[in-house]
Amino acid sequence: MAGRCSDREARLAAALRENLRRRKRQKAARAAAEPRCRPNRLYFGDCLDVMREDVSDEDVDLIYLDPPFNSKRLYNAFIGGAQWIAFKDIWRWHEAVDDFHEVTGRV
Repeated sequence: MAGRCSDREARLAAALRENLRRRKRQKAARAAAEPRCRPNRLYFGDCLDVMREDVSDEDVDLIYLDPPFNSKRLYNAFIGGAQWIAFKDIWRWHEAVDDFHEVTGRV
């Protein structure tokens, strides 16, 4: 009959499908064995991109954000009738690296 594949072609197609399934299982097993997010690591980039690419859903229980971030402003508080700098929201790379090394205990 025209359009039917031979036994040899059918066996080859089945072997190719099984090989593809096996490779997918191996890839999934490797991905599960390798942690995507490692402790004491400073990530540079957009937080959403980093979360998608480097952090698996199983690694995160809770994310807490306290905006604003990097507003490049000084925030003041009035205490006892005087104005004090409450905190500065000015991000500097070298300060972040220093903080990272202090937290991780590495120089």
